[in-house]
Amino acid sequence: VTNAHVVRGHPSATVTMANGKAVESSSIYVDADRDLALIKLFGNAYPYLRISHAIPEQGADVLAIGSPGVGTTILVNSVTKGVVSGIRQFGDGTWIQTDAAINHGNSGGPLLNRKGEVVGVNTLRAPTSEYSGMNFALSSTEIDKLVRLKFGVQLNPVEAVNDTGLVSVTSNPSGADVEVDGIFLGDTPAELPMAAGDRTLKIAKKGFATFERKLHV
Repeated sequence: VTNAHVVRGHPSATVTMANGKAVESSSIYVDADRDLALIKLFGNAYPYLRISHAIPEQGADVLAIGSPGVGTTILVNSVTKGVVSGIRQFGDGTWIQTDAAINHGNSGGPLLNRKGEVVGVNTLRAPTSEYSGMNFALSSTEIDKLVRLKFGVQLNPVEAVNDTGLVSVTSNPSGADVEVDGIFLGDTPAELPMAAGDRTLKIAKKGFATFERKLHV
């Protein structure tokens, strides 16, 4: 997935992996209205990022990854951090406004939540110098919508797992880290699918006593 304006007018694209390997695409599908493009690669076992099927809450932490720069000065795999400033509806699309820096060269890169899930596709920033920290990513829900409507494919939010329970976790104040069996799963409030069995739940927030309890799901 990338932005339409990145590949517009080109019949193919080259995808460069983190290890430097270059893979040629076989086809490109462009949706100009959403500024989205889908690139198809031959092969399998490629590393990938999981797509979030939920729109992040205002104030949630996000990370933007890309390779900003112009000409020969390209800062490969740069990461910037910010928060979700707001959720906006422009045209028929859902956009995530963020103060995470998005510059020329970030287009098409992922906007991630704290679990490493893609919540958006970095697309644009406010075009004038009068605005600071006003950047926009197209919500990952638009990727889901595009693939479902155009190709009849449903992107499943989680892999099917038998014998699971849904555990609701809250805290006062909210925004505490939630760990299950030592793995960070998000912030409170949260509804988390957990496999049946004995689990260790830990809730931690700086300045507050850590809550830890054994659960049987």
